[in-house]
Amino acid sequence: MDLSSYPLVDALRDRRSRRFGVGMTIPDGPLAFTSQREPQPLTDEERALLVWAATGLTGWHLGMPHTASGDAHAGANYPLRLAGRTSPSAAGVQASELVIADDDGVSITRIREAGPAELRAVSNAASLRELVAVTTALTEQVTETRLRVPPRAPHVSAHNRWDVLQDGTTLFVPVTDMTEYFLTFLSIVTGEGVVLWDPAADAPVGNPAELLALGRVHDSARVPLAAFEQLVFQQASVESGILGHNAQLMQQAMGLGGWLFGGVDSGALLGAHAAQGVPGLGFDLVHSIAGVAARPVGLSGHFETLHPFYHGGPDAIVAAFTELKFGAHGAFGTGLGASDGPFRHNAGVRAETERFDDATLRYLSSVLATLIERSGGFPETIPTVLTSVYLQSQHIDPDFYATHYRHALPAAQQEHQERWHSD
Repeated sequence: MDLSSYPLVDALRDRRSRRFGVGMTIPDGPLAFTSQREPQPLTDEERALLVWAATGLTGWHLGMPHTASGDAHAGANYPLRLAGRTSPSAAGVQASELVIADDDGVSITRIREAGPAELRAVSNAASLRELVAVTTALTEQVTETRLRVPPRAPHVSAHNRWDVLQDGTTLFVPVTDMTEYFLTFLSIVTGEGVVLWDPAADAPVGNPAELLALGRVHDSARVPLAAFEQLVFQQASVESGILGHNAQLMQQAMGLGGWLFGGVDSGALLGAHAAQGVPGLGFDLVHSIAGVAARPVGLSGHFETLHPFYHGGPDAIVAAFTELKFGAHGAFGTGLGASDGPFRHNAGVRAETERFDDATLRYLSSVLATLIERSGGFPETIPTVLTSVYLQSQHIDPDFYATHYRHALPAAQQEHQERWHSD
């Protein structure tokens, strides 16, 4: 089927949570049913299309055209990356990747690392197949072991224990680097004159004295740390949710089943309960505060955040963050070619984009130093790695829906096997 011609209105109208897949069993209740069909994993093509729909590269995004803060003669430096994706991201942070768990093991995208070569390739792609291929090349295997989470409390909600992570299913897990979000938004609000504040200590977080003396931040513009981190959490949660919804719309167009949900404990999924025999995805853990559960901070070699676990002290972290924006191949890097970017005059726009001065860098570092000293990392009140909503995809068992429902399967679902697997 030509997915490019599938009507968006139909995908929106027919989108449903279709949880019952081939090989599954509902053991009791009015909708009890045992599938007589064998589990049927997604093909490589089916999986690749869903990954691309969730977070695939699409070219250069258009940046932040203007801000009223900072140097009036300089351009806004908000975006951390200029890579356009199928899913939006607040201020162009693009801090998310997608974990894929199926019968073949666990894989993860590396879209954050896409460079000019990949962006040129998608900009020149002549077909959906070519677009998808670029994103597929930025996906790598983590393990060949099937992800399992014990189907019991507190790990999996009762209504999801019969269907989650069953053989033949594919679970898509958006993971978001909250350290990148934290530093991006800290630099933005600092440019607006805000001072990050600790109400309990009645003192600033970090040392804003230099910026206060320069008149760049204002004592009257105090924002509590928890309120600031809640803003960061809200923005990142939207990005994570849209990744899953994009893939669900593609799932509908392809005629697959599945649903968007949050009924698996994120700590169990990432590996925070490894000491209790639930390894999950095996993310690296930091035990920063006595009595508080281990905090997943990233996955070595695959999804490394700006947490001190990977980068050391605050100065090194701020340097790594600055390199992402202004390094040779960063969003506003001088090493990019004249045609690398969305603007008619890319080099000129990059050259006139505002840079962080030393006083700002020292303040950012001081904020991190305060948080690292008292909490072992950052952010302090929200996760380092956010995962809050997931999408599971599978092949539908039409017998279940024919037995218990009226008109539950649109044409795309009814005809999926014939259109996609007739060979």
